[in-house]
Amino acid sequence: MNDVQEASEPASDEALARLALREVAGSARAPASARAAAARTLLEAGGLIGRLQEKPRNSKGLNEMTREELESEIARLRAPGSEPDAGEDDPFALSP
Repeated sequence: MNDVQEASEPASDEALARLALREVAGSARAPASARAAAARTLLEAGGLIGRLQEKPRNSKGLNEMTREELESEIARLRAPGSEPDAGEDDPFALSP
């Protein structure tokens, strides 16, 4: 039995995959191409980049938005689920 399963209930496939990607992305021993691919996959899975990325509701530039539109977009980005695994000790988590 591995450390992940001993630490808590058996992890889901998704949790194990994210853990493996984080380990590769954070490993100094992994080749740079593997670290980059793992980091990109984590960002894609979280919807921060790529085809799974949530599209902005407004196609205006920030300088063209009203205060209400800016506040709405900020609220959307801060909503639960907009950052994967928010609150965990994630080396790839965005700072508030």
